[in-house]
Amino acid sequence: MLPCKNDSRPGGGAKKFCKARCASKFNAWVRAGVKMGQTHLYLIRTHRTNNRAAEQQQGDMEVIFIQRARRRRALQQQQQLQQQQQRPQRQRRRQERIFRPRTTLHGLREHDIIQRYRLNWQAIQQLLRNIEQQLAPTLVTPHTIPTETKLLAVLHLLASSSFQTTGALVGGISQPSFSAFLPKVLDAIIRLTPLHICFPNTLQKQQETKQGFYAISGFPHVLGAIDCTHVRLVPPAATEHLYRNRKHTPSINVQAIVDHQGLISNIVAKYPGSVHDAFIFRLSTFNQHFQDGLYGNGLLVGKYKNTTYIHTAQQPSRTHNTYTTIATPSQEHTEVLTSLAMFLKSPLNLSHIGIYSTA
Repeated sequence: MLPCKNDSRPGGGAKKFCKARCASKFNAWVRAGVKMGQTHLYLIRTHRTNNRAAEQQQGDMEVIFIQRARRRRALQQQQQLQQQQQRPQRQRRRQERIFRPRTTLHGLREHDIIQRYRLNWQAIQQLLRNIEQQLAPTLVTPHTIPTETKLLAVLHLLASSSFQTTGALVGGISQPSFSAFLPKVLDAIIRLTPLHICFPNTLQKQQETKQGFYAISGFPHVLGAIDCTHVRLVPPAATEHLYRNRKHTPSINVQAIVDHQGLISNIVAKYPGSVHDAFIFRLSTFNQHFQDGLYGNGLLVGKYKNTTYIHTAQQPSRTHNTYTTIATPSQEHTEVLTSLAMFLKSPLNLSHIGIYSTA
């Protein structure tokens, strides 16, 4: 190391280097690469004193900027709060509730009841007794909607395929109230399905059904008439193409079996509209039951391929592109029951009711 002339210690400080007193000379040596004698002295040392000071100063400025931004934001929030407090509050006008007369069956003729609700007075009263406990209100007030009014509003909606607004107007209630109890009433009705939609499984019921069909058309051993109908609905967007039927209308294909009285004894409503009628029957449990012989010599009547347990009135001719009649008049008469029953049950437009497919 170079001796320091400013060092007052004995010996001139030959082995020391006074950095404090010779900082200027040291920097000059670093820049010029001082040559002393035959030796080139290259001091490879960087001084970061100035850099550290600059970094510290920059950090202090950032802290100052952050503090100023916080103060500015707090001041703005305080000003906004003061403006809101000084602004006059608008008083919301209270809308007066209007209570319309509730709809009942009192004063309606039997013909008007059937035309409006598609059920007679006796059937409506029986249905009301079956679901009254499930729909009974927990708190009774002067303005509580009676169970009868709820049922009549839903029945009118199902019978007319109209909108909820129309059903609520006929029932004398508001649309939000109607929309609130609609799923509850539908669930209560669906729970009654096993009690009223039941295929004749006992020998006595099967014999009564066979006699009923034979009395109508003289066609023996008939347990039911089968057919399918399309019910419109709003399909899911992902599989909308599966619900397009041959008329390019979104629907579900519903299979139903009716007895001699035109009452539905079995129904299958889980296939989209693009599925063929024969495919639905082939996958149904009744097809397997008839093949296993659970219903003896009983058979069905419908527009399907002729088998040992299902008869049809017409089938395509093998030689011509026309239909060749192979059935007797009694078979044709019996087959008409299916179309008649489906017409009486009239396909519903579930998209108006608010029912959507989630498959």
